Amino acid sequence: MNDDALHAGRNLEQRVARTDAFTRLVERTVPIAIRGERFSLEPTRFGHGFVYVLIRADGLRHIARFDDDRHHLAARIAVADALRTQNVATPKTLFARTGFFDRLRLGFALAIDAFCSGVAVTRLDDPVLAAPRVAALFVALHDADPRALPNSTEMSDGDALRARSSKRLRIELEHDDPLVRRSLHALRERDDAGTLFTAEVPRVCLWDVGPKNVLVDAQCATAIDVEDVRLDSAAYELARVRHHLFDRNVPAFEAFSSAYRSLASTPLRAEIDTTSRAHEMLFLARHARITKWPGQAKRFARRLEELVATS
Repeated sequence: MNDDALHAGRNLEQRVARTDAFTRLVERTVPIAIRGERFSLEPTRFGHGFVYVLIRADGLRHIARFDDDRHHLAARIAVADALRTQNVATPKTLFARTGFFDRLRLGFALAIDAFCSGVAVTRLDDPVLAAPRVAALFVALHDADPRALPNSTEMSDGDALRARSSKRLRIELEHDDPLVRRSLHALRERDDAGTLFTAEVPRVCLWDVGPKNVLVDAQCATAIDVEDVRLDSAAYELARVRHHLFDRNVPAFEAFSSAYRSLASTPLRAEIDTTSRAHEMLFLARHARITKWPGQAKRFARRLEELVATS
């Protein structure tokens, strides 16, 4: 047996041993209130740690997270708690132990969260019907008080946010696609003239927008991963919602957009009306470069050219 095979075998043994240890740990430490539920192991790492999903008979799920950084876990719990005080639907932490489990020599902290019983947006039977629930989630986020977040000091004003947008644009200028480069040149000229981006209020943004991070059930949409929540442009986040969360489902995004505008505060709605086009162009420029899918890169480039030509 060669060295690579021996190394792979040892890694497998270590993963199995750690998985067994985690299973025993969950069985011993979950609160009595949720004992007796069916445990199933999620076979992937999740961020900094490992994940177990606990499924109740009524379909409600809990998630048990082991994190190798107790400070990281404590910060995630704090953000989720702060968002809930602002009427943003996030998983509630049922049980947390952020100290190290020294006696097991694993160096992991544990938290168990309650999930909603919903499904990812892309797996919905009718995303159009669910779009208003998703809109309510993002309006609650974007209209939340930034001072409620533990990291609320990271951006103080609209000028700082405008400078960030201009910096993002300049990062994209060395693009391989000539179509994108032409569009970016036009955007750069408008930015230099001060006619592209305007000063915006930094908004609470989910940032890591994708179907796996937004679950929808019959009552609401829940943001289930808030580790990357930060202050940023709400308009840029809506571009993420359009092109990542709803992908090419135009009717669903139109239903989302209509509901978002009806629910948003007057200042937020005015801000989106003023800045959404510029931020969608910035989003398309960036993601035409970094996407792994050639077909998606071409779609983003074509959409970018259309927006620049009609702006």
